[in-house]
Amino acid sequence: MVWDISPISGYGGVHSLSLRDLIDNPEVSFQQIESNLRNNWAELLVASTLFSFSSKFARRALRGPINKANRLVFTGKNAPLRGMGIRI
Repeated sequence: MVWDISPISGYGGVHSLSLRDLIDNPEVSFQQIESNLRNNWAELLVASTLFSFSSKFARRALRGPINKANRLVFTGKNAPLRGMGIRI
């Protein structure tokens, strides 16, 4: 059986890989994953770093509104979800 992992149009350096390909032929799939990581490591590093910083910033910026929503919904005498142990 010959596997053809052709590039996705419009994306440079990224080749298509489905879950079925990964299950049916893991050796070729892992080679393709390794190739994609080697070709795109810089973009992945930048994206993961930016995501980390932006999520920390958003969490700090939204701390007040989230705490208020938690107070209104999850605590208090008439809170609809009181005592369920769920927080936003």
